[in-house]
Amino acid sequence: MIIIHSHHDAPFHGAVEDGAGCAQVLSQAWSWSKIPKEKRPKTLLFLFTTGHFYGSIGTKTFAHKHKSDLLKKTDLILTLEHISAREAVEDEQGNYRFTGYLELGGIFASPQKYAIASARKMLAQHQLPRVGLLPTDFLGPAPPTDVAGFVLEPGLSVPVLSWITGPAYLLCAEDTLDKIEVSQLSNFARAITDLVSSLIMIESEKLKL
Repeated sequence: MIIIHSHHDAPFHGAVEDGAGCAQVLSQAWSWSKIPKEKRPKTLLFLFTTGHFYGSIGTKTFAHKHKSDLLKKTDLILTLEHISAREAVEDEQGNYRFTGYLELGGIFASPQKYAIASARKMLAQHQLPRVGLLPTDFLGPAPPTDVAGFVLEPGLSVPVLSWITGPAYLLCAEDTLDKIEVSQLSNFARAITDLVSSLIMIESEKLKL
């Protein structure tokens, strides 16, 4: 099984945080529903959690409740947050000005070589702007994403790829629909589909290496 995940709660309007992540999870569910089951060697579970702003309590609860059943069958968790966010800077009056770039993003990756190789292949093929790979412990014991509930759950060691950006307006009322670069949404969706395509073809034992 591969879990494709985002959180659905937001502090304000929530266009980027995390409507953009939810849109990508739904896009994957729509795309993969059209592929015959016999061509999908792994089960795909599409997951939305809540409580992100309360210590990722939704993810923690899911991890704790299911680590002895569903998560024992899980080869990898792919978390998608704030995808295709536009970069903006705040001026002295508190207004945000777009820079013309996409927001810098990262994919926090567990130290599993096949998962990392799949992510690198996807980034190279799609030439996605301003996205890099980072280890899950780059900023602490877990990434600053909703995947932390899985990473920090005692006794659980499922590999993760956690894709996120952190624009300046993220936790403000200015997190509105104009902050999403709509023209790039389909490009990101295709890249994520190709990433999932690679992951579902990798033998479960290899994703544990």
